[in-house]
Amino acid sequence: MKMRFLTILLLCTSVIAYGLGNSFDNIRYNGGSIATSVDPKDWGNHLTVNSDEILLALKDGQSIHIDPRRVIGLSYGQEAHRRVGTMIALGILVAPLALFGLLHKTRLHFVGIEYTDSSGKKAGVLLQAHKNNYRAVLMALRSVTGAPVAVAEEDRKYVPTGVEAEVVSPKETEASATPTQSSTIPSQPTPPPSTTPVTSNSPVAPATPTPTARDYDKVEIGMDAPQVRRIMGEPDSIYKTKTEQGASTTWEYKLADGKKMTIMFKQAVVNSVQIAKSQ
Repeated sequence: MKMRFLTILLLCTSVIAYGLGNSFDNIRYNGGSIATSVDPKDWGNHLTVNSDEILLALKDGQSIHIDPRRVIGLSYGQEAHRRVGTMIALGILVAPLALFGLLHKTRLHFVGIEYTDSSGKKAGVLLQAHKNNYRAVLMALRSVTGAPVAVAEEDRKYVPTGVEAEVVSPKETEASATPTQSSTIPSQPTPPPSTTPVTSNSPVAPATPTPTARDYDKVEIGMDAPQVRRIMGEPDSIYKTKTEQGASTTWEYKLADGKKMTIMFKQAVVNSVQIAKSQ
C-alpha cells in the first residue's frame, strides 16, 4: 500500500513538473527581436521552456514569446555567435547596449534560437546561458522543438549526451568578419593597392563546369560563403581587406565567356556582386 502511494505521488509530481516546464535564471540577452536597456552582461533575465511556449522574460519587464513549432534552428557556442550575430549585423535583429559577446571569442555558452514569427518573417534570439545551466537549457529547447543543435567541431564536446548535434564544417565560417554597428558599401569592390591577393589552391572537381555570366543572377545579396560556393564553386582569387569601415573579403571568378565576376563579403555575407570584361 505504501509503495502504491509513493508511485502515485511520483507520477503526480512528474505531471506537475511537466506542466510548469523548465525555468532558468542566470540568462544573458545578447540580441533578438526587441531593443532593451538591460545590460548584456546582466544575468537577471528568466527563460521558461515548455511544449506550448518558449518565454524569455527580460529584467526591464519586456518579453519574447516563441512558438516551439516555429523554431527552425538551434545553435550553440561560436556557431550561435556567428548565425545570430550575422542577423544582428544585417539589421534583422537588434542588440542591447553593446554587442557583448559578439566581440569576444572565449568560452561563453551562447545559445541561438532561430524561428519565424506569426507573420512568417525570420527572427532569432542570442542568449548566453550560465555554465551551471547551459546543458539543461539545450536539452529543454531540443525537447520541445525537435531541432538539432548546430555546433562547430571544437564545441561539440560541450553539447550534452543525448542532444542531437549537427556539426558545421569549418568552411561555412570562412568568410566571417567581426560585426560592426554600421558599414559603408563601396561602389567598386576593387581592393586597395596595398592588398595582397591570395590565390586559391583548392582543386576544382573536373565535373564542376566553369561558371558563366548566367550565374550572376543566382548569387544574391545576403548569401553566405557556403551558398555562393554551391552555385559558383571555388573562387580563382581571394582578396582580404581591412579598412576603418571594417574587414571585407572579395572573391573573383573567371567566367567561361571571358568575363570576370567579383563578389564582396562584409560581415560574413555578400553585399555586392559585379560582372565585367576581363582585362
